Amino acid sequence: MKRSLIKELNEQKKRNFEQNLDFMETYAKWLIDTPNKKWSKEQAKFIDSQYKK
Repeated sequence: MKRSLIKELNEQKKRNFEQNLDFMETYAKWLIDTPNKKWSKEQAKFIDSQYKK
């Protein structure tokens, strides 16, 4: 039982790592393909949304 739990946790860790890599690749491609004015506005909107008003 303990081995199967450890195996499942290791598999989940691997899946999470792969999902993180996929996200970073997608986001990097978006940054490369998107004009600076657009993505800087998007970043500013996100950052501003994190502040409580």
